[in-house]
Amino acid sequence: MLGSLFMLTSLCYLSNGDDVPINICFVPVRGANNAIVRPSVPVEYCQDRDAAACFAIFKPEDDNVLAQNRMANQNYQVLDKCQQEPYIMLARQMCPWMCATCCMTKEYNCENATTLPSSAATCRDERQHCAAIRAANSCGGVFRTTMMQQCARTCEGKGKGTECDQERLMKHGAVSVWDRNDWWEFA
Repeated sequence: MLGSLFMLTSLCYLSNGDDVPINICFVPVRGANNAIVRPSVPVEYCQDRDAAACFAIFKPEDDNVLAQNRMANQNYQVLDKCQQEPYIMLARQMCPWMCATCCMTKEYNCENATTLPSSAATCRDERQHCAAIRAANSCGGVFRTTMMQQCARTCEGKGKGTECDQERLMKHGAVSVWDRNDWWEFA
């Protein structure tokens, strides 16, 4: 019994991971002795969508890490799960504050309006099997923002009045007018 409890505790510790310096969304900063890494977008500029869940999933192992992260002369550390492949999308979409992935959020990961690609390039599916995703009604809900970007053509994403919406209207024979305040459709 005691051996089982010890083994379960060890597995929980191993699965949680270690606190490591960030390697996503970071900038090197010259420190007193050597270069340190800090978030490229300060974490104060973004917030987690569900702070309690993010804390439960990505809580640092060392309770002092959160306090040390406030010091500009220290490496910014997160739980290594934040930077592992299976968790990166969750870290970006749900927990940008806890995982210091603010630079990957739509507010900070954008292109200049003068360099946006053409409508043919922006109104396309960026991932495979978008039709299956739509059939499973997964274009909405919690991952709506991501699906509207990754499966823009199939999920009719990118928003009303955008390239995908204009392309959809032209395909169905509607004439569209973009007004400064609204989007008008005439069939």
